[in-house]
Amino acid sequence: MSNRTLNPPELAPPKGYSHGVVTDPGGRVVVVSGQMGWDSAGKMAGDDTASQFKQALKNVGTVLRAAGGTPETILRLNIYVTSKEEYLRGIESIGREYRAFVGKHSPAMTLVVVKDLLEPGAKVIIEATAHVGEKGGATEFVRHGQGTQMPDAGPRGMRPPPGAIRR
Repeated sequence: MSNRTLNPPELAPPKGYSHGVVTDPGGRVVVVSGQMGWDSAGKMAGDDTASQFKQALKNVGTVLRAAGGTPETILRLNIYVTSKEEYLRGIESIGREYRAFVGKHSPAMTLVVVKDLLEPGAKVIIEATAHVGEKGGATEFVRHGQGTQMPDAGPRGMRPPPGAIRR
């Protein structure tokens, strides 16, 4: 399994991201739902975009590790912030945290400014899509830190139709 960045010379050079990423077949795709800047107790890491950004990245990393991935396996990040001005004011800190998280890797990325987020006080949400190596055996469904082994079971323990699972 390998991921290769796509930065065609016909496009302006990206800064901190890649225009695209292509991955080889095999492995598993991990989709990380929008992670906010709250800690394991459900409290926001701070009132500012930079501190919430740092915690949201940490949360993305936690989900990736649970799936056997790392920040280097991220194909794409979608970042939603509620204030362009506050994001730009914290850009140095945000940039340091981002680079510390992804290292030299530069996934495809989109940053969108939104009017508001559903959770009161939330200023950042980060989604990720990653491609991680093969993993055999049972599927592990994890909810709030509680793992349950369910061999080849789908949602609510239902088995998928024959032939739906490919290994």
